[in-house]
Amino acid sequence: IEKQILPEGDDLDLLCLYAALMLSRTKKDKDHVLGFHRELHQRTLELEMAHKAPRTTSVFTEQLTIDGHIMHMTVGLKVAMTHLREMSLALLVASENCTFITSDSPCYLHNPKAHRLPPMFRSPGFAVEDVELRFPIAPEVLFVASRSPVVGTHQVSADWVDDLNRVTRFKCHDFCV
Repeated sequence: IEKQILPEGDDLDLLCLYAALMLSRTKKDKDHVLGFHRELHQRTLELEMAHKAPRTTSVFTEQLTIDGHIMHMTVGLKVAMTHLREMSLALLVASENCTFITSDSPCYLHNPKAHRLPPMFRSPGFAVEDVELRFPIAPEVLFVASRSPVVGTHQVSADWVDDLNRVTRFKCHDFCV
């Protein structure tokens, strides 16, 4: 990375693993997953009480409200690594006197064509054809995984850096750096 050259072999696998970890470890993701599990647990409790059923399923869902995010990360890593191995990988290097910003959600999925879709189809995910994983790994270097033919290392203009930083700022949870 210091040489601004896309790694190869095991080093590239490690970079993809690191990106996958950073994608799933954010506070925003944890809050989302645990919120889902809390709602699931509450509904399970209500169903068990309404049917006078013994507390069996709710015991399991209660545990998910505590560590469901860890289970989600484990599955998410497998999914992310499967997709990242099939995607084109590139490093974008900022032009002189430009830097990429980062945030509390440093690695994120973005679909640059989402604005063309109906609202219910705008959420980015690895199954979406045009999705990109973006991850600023150094002030001057942004790691990008996509299904485009762009691979390797590419210098990008100040305008591109500004556009990429705008999306990074939008995707943050609480703060940008």
